[in-house]
Amino acid sequence: MLRGFLFLLITSYFGVGVMDVCIINKNMTSISREAFVKQINENTIEIFKELYKSFDVFENSEGYINIERIFYAYYQQIPNIKKIFDVNCPRMIEAIYHYKTDKVLKIHYKQHYSKKNDKMMYKHLIYFMKCGCVVDVESDEISVAFSPENETVAQLWIDWFKLYTKRKKPITNEICLITQSTKGLDITELKIKKPKLNLTKNYNDDIIEMHRAIIKKLKEKNANGLFLFHGLPGTGKSTYIRFLIHHLNKNVIFMSPKLAGNLDTPALMTFLIQNSNSIVVIEDAEELITAREGGRNSSISMLLNLTDGLLGECLNIQVIATFNTQVANIDKALLRKGRLQTLYEFKELSILKSNSLLQEIGETNYYTNRGMTLAEIYNMKETEFAFTKKAVIGFRTAQV
Repeated sequence: MLRGFLFLLITSYFGVGVMDVCIINKNMTSISREAFVKQINENTIEIFKELYKSFDVFENSEGYINIERIFYAYYQQIPNIKKIFDVNCPRMIEAIYHYKTDKVLKIHYKQHYSKKNDKMMYKHLIYFMKCGCVVDVESDEISVAFSPENETVAQLWIDWFKLYTKRKKPITNEICLITQSTKGLDITELKIKKPKLNLTKNYNDDIIEMHRAIIKKLKEKNANGLFLFHGLPGTGKSTYIRFLIHHLNKNVIFMSPKLAGNLDTPALMTFLIQNSNSIVVIEDAEELITAREGGRNSSISMLLNLTDGLLGECLNIQVIATFNTQVANIDKALLRKGRLQTLYEFKELSILKSNSLLQEIGETNYYTNRGMTLAEIYNMKETEFAFTKKAVIGFRTAQV
């Protein structure tokens, strides 16, 4: 009844106005209208402060909870943050459930239904630990927020999370494409089919020694350097790279020449730092590596630094670039010993090898009297030729 009476007084006061009267507050004491208005205003401000604090812990409409904000909302302290990446979070969550439940004070989470697994899957998880740390679990990374006095216990949690980091499998059948995500540049791994390729039959004899040497160099840990492949179109440069990928144990990242020309941008530098000790493949790189009249191509400077400079020492990136132009057109700085690890020219097959490969693939009606490219040999039926009774332009009929 008292609450109703007070509500009636407040409603009358703000709704229709009242004369100067004394109003009874919750403590049953009389206060003036001015004092009552001041009290109401102060209470309203506090209410809005609390509302603002509660809304401010959320990041945005797509995110969930911001770990720094929620830590500050709970503990009124600006936190220190430790992060760890590439964690098998589903496995780690199970481990906390089975072995660390007694360490957890409370949990907030966001789940999505997975049709593939037919169950709710954690999208974002916030653990409040009894030690005062807040653990943020999202995707494959974990953040630990803590006050300075909890540095030691926060590091113990990080060390425990290390037990659940993903073991990277050797990359032997994938190529990584650079894609854009909400967090910046990222990689998308695509399966690449290993070509049925016999090096001895499909290339000239000098490729065997080069192949053994390049495999050894590309498998070295913490190595950098430049590997240049050149030759006429159709001589098998791309096919060889596809074959080469299946013999390596590093990430192989495909980069377009246009993107490679922007190596000095902050976004691309961040990406390379996150993907150090990788192999970058740039096909048709003429525009990137060709010298310009009167000076150096501006995009070459970062490539030089990346393959044999301060960045090369830090990032350990190896670059394979292919081009069709003459070596004489390439910037001479790229050909310097120490930076250039391999320079190999893919040529037309010798006459002997061309005829041998024609027979191998079943093209028994042809005998060539000139060297041929792999593209010509493997696309015989798709190419139009002018025939005579005795010869083909560039070929002569096989003797039966």
